[in-house]
Amino acid sequence: MPPEIEGEDLVVVGVVTGLPQQGPRGLRFRFAIDPEVRERAGLPELIALGGYSGFHEDAALPQPQRELRAGQCWRFPVRLRRPHGNLNPNGFDYELQLFEQGVYTTGHVGDAPAPLLLAEAAGFPVERLRQRVRDAIYANVADRRAAGVLAALAVGDQSAIERDHCDLFRNTGVAHLMSISSLHVTMFACLPR
Repeated sequence: MPPEIEGEDLVVVGVVTGLPQQGPRGLRFRFAIDPEVRERAGLPELIALGGYSGFHEDAALPQPQRELRAGQCWRFPVRLRRPHGNLNPNGFDYELQLFEQGVYTTGHVGDAPAPLLLAEAAGFPVERLRQRVRDAIYANVADRRAAGVLAALAVGDQSAIERDHCDLFRNTGVAHLMSISSLHVTMFACLPR
Protein backbone atom coordinates (compact mmCIF):
# COMPACT_ATOMS: atom_id res chain seq x y z
CA MET A 1 0.00 0.00 0.00
CA PRO A 2 1.41 3.41 -0.88
CA PRO A 3 2.28 5.21 2.39
CA GLU A 4 0.59 8.44 1.26
CA ILE A 5 -2.88 6.84 1.30
CA GLU A 6 -2.58 5.32 4.76
CA GLY A 7 -5.26 6.89 6.94
CA GLU A 8 -6.92 8.66 4.00
CA ASP A 9 -10.62 8.26 3.23
CA LEU A 10 -11.04 6.24 0.01
CA VAL A 11 -13.90 4.61 -1.87
CA VAL A 12 -13.24 1.05 -3.04
CA VAL A 13 -15.26 -1.45 -5.07
CA GLY A 14 -14.86 -5.19 -4.71
CA VAL A 15 -16.26 -8.53 -3.61
CA VAL A 16 -16.59 -10.11 -0.15
CA THR A 17 -14.40 -13.21 -0.45
CA GLY A 18 -15.60 -15.32 2.47
CA LEU A 19 -17.94 -15.63 5.41
CA PRO A 20 -18.16 -12.36 7.34
CA GLN A 21 -17.21 -12.93 10.98
CA GLN A 22 -19.61 -11.33 13.46
CA GLY A 23 -18.10 -10.23 16.75
CA PRO A 24 -19.47 -8.45 19.82
CA ARG A 25 -18.61 -4.98 18.45
CA GLY A 26 -18.90 -5.48 14.72
CA LEU A 27 -18.03 -7.44 11.65
CA ARG A 28 -14.75 -8.54 10.01
CA PHE A 29 -14.34 -9.78 6.44
CA ARG A 30 -11.95 -10.15 3.53
CA PHE A 31 -12.52 -7.96 0.48
CA ALA A 32 -11.08 -8.48 -3.02
CA ILE A 33 -10.71 -5.07 -4.63
CA ASP A 34 -11.82 -4.62 -8.24
CA PRO A 35 -8.75 -4.71 -10.54
CA GLU A 36 -9.48 -1.31 -12.09
CA VAL A 37 -9.87 0.40 -8.71
CA ARG A 38 -6.84 -1.46 -7.37
CA GLU A 39 -4.61 -0.35 -10.24
CA ARG A 40 -5.74 3.28 -10.09
CA ALA A 41 -5.18 3.59 -6.32
CA GLY A 42 -2.15 1.29 -6.06
CA LEU A 43 -3.89 -1.04 -3.63
CA PRO A 44 -3.29 -4.75 -3.02
CA GLU A 45 -5.72 -7.36 -4.34
CA LEU A 46 -7.02 -8.49 -0.95
CA ILE A 47 -7.69 -6.42 2.17
CA ALA A 48 -9.10 -7.19 5.61
CA LEU A 49 -11.93 -4.85 6.58
CA GLY A 50 -14.02 -4.34 9.67
CA GLY A 51 -17.33 -2.64 10.26
CA TYR A 52 -17.84 -1.51 13.81
CA SER A 53 -20.98 -0.61 15.71
CA GLY A 54 -19.33 1.53 18.37
CA PHE A 55 -18.50 1.15 22.01
CA HIS A 56 -21.96 1.54 23.52
CA GLU A 57 -23.80 -1.64 24.49
CA ASP A 58 -26.89 -0.63 22.52
CA ALA A 59 -24.97 0.41 19.39
CA ALA A 60 -25.88 -1.51 16.25
CA LEU A 61 -24.15 -2.05 12.94
CA PRO A 62 -25.46 0.11 10.11
CA GLN A 63 -28.06 -1.68 7.97
CA PRO A 64 -25.80 -2.33 4.94
CA GLN A 65 -23.20 -4.07 7.08
CA ARG A 66 -25.81 -6.31 8.74
CA GLU A 67 -26.72 -7.58 5.25
CA LEU A 68 -23.13 -8.31 4.18
CA ARG A 69 -22.77 -11.77 2.62
CA ALA A 70 -20.06 -13.78 0.89
CA GLY A 71 -19.82 -13.17 -2.86
CA GLN A 72 -21.53 -9.77 -2.86
CA CYS A 73 -20.03 -6.83 -4.72
CA TRP A 74 -19.99 -3.59 -2.69
CA ARG A 75 -18.80 -0.01 -2.90
CA PHE A 76 -17.38 1.01 0.47
CA PRO A 77 -15.88 4.15 1.93
CA VAL A 78 -12.80 2.92 3.80
CA ARG A 79 -9.82 4.11 5.77
CA LEU A 80 -6.86 1.79 5.23
CA ARG A 81 -3.61 1.10 7.04
CA ARG A 82 -0.81 -1.40 7.15
CA PRO A 83 -1.51 -4.39 9.41
CA HIS A 84 -0.58 -3.90 13.05
CA GLY A 85 -0.53 -6.50 15.77
CA ASN A 86 0.74 -6.75 19.31
CA LEU A 87 4.36 -7.84 19.51
CA ASN A 88 4.29 -10.57 22.16
CA PRO A 89 7.18 -13.02 22.29
CA ASN A 90 5.90 -16.58 21.83
CA GLY A 91 2.36 -15.22 21.36
CA PHE A 92 0.00 -15.06 18.42
CA ASP A 93 1.39 -13.00 15.53
CA TYR A 94 -1.53 -11.30 13.77
CA GLU A 95 0.67 -9.58 11.19
CA LEU A 96 2.30 -12.88 10.20
CA GLN A 97 -1.09 -14.56 9.88
CA LEU A 98 -2.31 -11.83 7.52
CA PHE A 99 0.94 -11.98 5.54
CA GLU A 100 0.57 -15.76 5.12
CA GLN A 101 -2.98 -15.22 3.84
CA GLY A 102 -1.86 -12.60 1.30
CA VAL A 103 -3.43 -9.69 3.19
CA TYR A 104 -1.12 -6.68 3.31
CA THR A 105 -3.66 -3.98 4.15
CA THR A 106 -6.37 -3.65 6.79
CA GLY A 107 -9.00 -1.01 7.39
CA HIS A 108 -12.48 -0.16 8.46
CA VAL A 109 -15.65 0.72 6.60
CA GLY A 110 -16.89 4.27 6.98
CA ASP A 111 -20.39 5.64 6.58
CA ALA A 112 -19.99 8.51 4.10
CA PRO A 113 -20.75 8.07 1.30
CA ALA A 114 -23.11 5.27 2.32
CA PRO A 115 -21.98 1.73 1.45
CA LEU A 116 -23.75 0.50 -1.67
CA LEU A 117 -24.52 -3.08 -2.71
CA LEU A 118 -23.69 -3.37 -6.43
CA ALA A 119 -24.35 -7.08 -7.08
CA GLU A 120 -25.78 -9.89 -4.97
CA ALA A 121 -23.74 -12.72 -6.54
CA ALA A 122 -20.51 -11.39 -8.05
CA GLY A 123 -18.20 -14.32 -7.39
CA PHE A 124 -16.94 -16.91 -4.93
CA PRO A 125 -19.72 -19.50 -5.45
CA VAL A 126 -18.32 -21.94 -2.87
CA GLU A 127 -18.29 -19.20 -0.24
CA ARG A 128 -21.87 -18.24 -1.15
CA LEU A 129 -22.90 -21.88 -0.64
CA ARG A 130 -21.12 -21.94 2.74
CA GLN A 131 -23.00 -18.75 3.66
CA ARG A 132 -26.36 -20.32 2.75
CA VAL A 133 -25.61 -23.44 4.83
CA ARG A 134 -24.47 -21.35 7.81
CA ASP A 135 -27.55 -19.12 7.57
CA ALA A 136 -29.83 -22.18 7.39
CA ILE A 137 -28.23 -23.64 10.52
CA TYR A 138 -28.65 -20.36 12.42
CA ALA A 139 -32.28 -20.06 11.25
CA ASN A 140 -33.26 -23.62 12.20
CA VAL A 141 -31.34 -24.33 15.40
CA ALA A 142 -32.78 -22.46 18.36
CA ASP A 143 -29.84 -23.04 20.71
CA ARG A 144 -27.16 -20.50 19.63
CA ARG A 145 -24.34 -22.53 21.23
CA ALA A 146 -25.36 -25.67 19.35
CA ALA A 147 -25.82 -23.69 16.13
CA GLY A 148 -22.26 -22.37 16.43
CA VAL A 149 -20.84 -25.87 16.85
CA LEU A 150 -22.94 -27.22 13.95
CA ALA A 151 -21.82 -24.35 11.70
CA ALA A 152 -18.20 -25.09 12.60
CA LEU A 153 -18.63 -28.78 11.79
CA ALA A 154 -20.61 -28.19 8.59
CA VAL A 155 -18.76 -25.29 6.95
CA GLY A 156 -15.69 -24.62 9.10
CA ASP A 157 -17.03 -21.33 10.51
CA GLN A 158 -15.71 -21.12 14.04
CA SER A 159 -16.81 -17.55 14.73
CA ALA A 160 -19.96 -18.49 16.68
CA ILE A 161 -18.33 -21.01 19.00
CA GLU A 162 -18.32 -19.54 22.48
CA ARG A 163 -15.07 -19.16 24.38
CA ASP A 164 -15.83 -21.86 26.96
CA HIS A 165 -16.59 -24.35 24.16
CA CYS A 166 -13.30 -23.44 22.43
CA ASP A 167 -11.42 -24.08 25.65
CA LEU A 168 -13.24 -27.39 26.17
CA PHE A 169 -12.48 -28.57 22.61
CA ARG A 170 -8.82 -27.56 22.92
CA ASN A 171 -8.45 -29.26 26.33
CA THR A 172 -10.07 -32.48 25.11
CA GLY A 173 -8.03 -32.56 21.91
CA VAL A 174 -10.90 -32.27 19.44
CA ALA A 175 -10.35 -28.66 18.33
CA HIS A 176 -9.08 -29.94 14.97
CA LEU A 177 -12.61 -31.22 14.22
CA MET A 178 -13.85 -27.63 14.17
CA SER A 179 -11.12 -26.24 11.96
CA ILE A 180 -9.74 -28.86 9.61
CA SER A 181 -11.96 -31.92 9.75
CA SER A 182 -15.23 -30.00 9.44
CA LEU A 183 -15.00 -29.73 5.67
CA HIS A 184 -14.20 -33.44 5.47
CA VAL A 185 -17.31 -34.18 7.53
CA THR A 186 -19.38 -32.09 5.11
CA MET A 187 -17.81 -33.77 2.08
CA PHE A 188 -18.68 -37.26 3.33
CA ALA A 189 -22.17 -36.18 4.37
CA CYS A 190 -22.84 -35.07 0.79
CA LEU A 191 -21.83 -38.39 -0.77
CA PRO A 192 -24.73 -40.37 -2.30
CA ARG A 193 -25.91 -43.28 -0.17
